[in-house]
Amino acid sequence: MSIRRAIVVCILLASLGMELEHIVHRVREEFREMPGLRLTPAQATRLWGLEQEMCRAVIDTLVSAAYLRWTPAGSVTRVET
Repeated sequence: MSIRRAIVVCILLASLGMELEHIVHRVREEFREMPGLRLTPAQATRLWGLEQEMCRAVIDTLVSAAYLRWTPAGSVTRVET
């Protein structure tokens, strides 16, 4: 890979990281503002207008941070504090 191509790839990855961070913040706020909200990944994808892969990355990030949890029915909901 050329240096120029490597720089372009790094810039694109950084931009995706910033976009993911922004979306994660937005989704966290939606769950905070709507206690009891439960969404399947398909519902979340439609609600937030995201591609499936990005939506799953957002959910995985918030589950890893112990902000959301999976329900037995396959939905995500906010972890009770």
